[in-house]
Amino acid sequence: MVREVYLADVALGSGRAKIIVAVASAEDVRLALESECDIVEVRADLAPTEWEELLQAVRGRRPILATVRSESEGGKCPDALYEETVTRLLAQSPEAIDVQVDHPAAATLVQRAHEVGCKVVGSFHDFAATPSVEKICEKFADASELGADVCKVALMPHGGKDVLTVLEALRLTAAEINRPLIGIAMGKVGQLSRLAGPDFGNCATFAAAGNASAPGQLRVDQLRQIICD
Repeated sequence: MVREVYLADVALGSGRAKIIVAVASAEDVRLALESECDIVEVRADLAPTEWEELLQAVRGRRPILATVRSESEGGKCPDALYEETVTRLLAQSPEAIDVQVDHPAAATLVQRAHEVGCKVVGSFHDFAATPSVEKICEKFADASELGADVCKVALMPHGGKDVLTVLEALRLTAAEINRPLIGIAMGKVGQLSRLAGPDFGNCATFAAAGNASAPGQLRVDQLRQIICD
């Protein structure tokens, strides 16, 4: 049975899949808060001079997932600054923090987060390809073994077969790991994973209220209409 993870009053791992919206500007925040999203992800790497203000604008109005994505995983943060930036984000007391499981400091960052009562989304991203089912399952397992509360994998498919690979890995992992999972195939071809993912074990999915933070994101209203029906 999946262990529920609460971000404020939002439960991941039970009920319908929750909708997460990423923000990187004041306008993004406005649109996110006007939408029916459940969680707001503040992308510090996309707003390096504004993220503290964005956190303040969201705090108390939605649970916050604070994220800095390194250049090696498709983001804008130089790899050399990743650990420092995650540590600075933790000092702002978000409900959850994203930790890249392949980073050398991942175990340390997970421990720091839990010491201050912050939940951890252990993540792996590949914006170039989709590995095998076995490799994807390994990445989910890596996140779980690090102690992440939620395990996330986001990959770039190059056809329908890759999308099915992600969903199959999600299904298999959901039967083995009792943590909430997020498995995403990005891009337009991967939209099926955002829609059907909950049937394979997804606890949440990402949508756009303004500018999409990743290829293939649907709008909040579109996604909510589908997953709430």
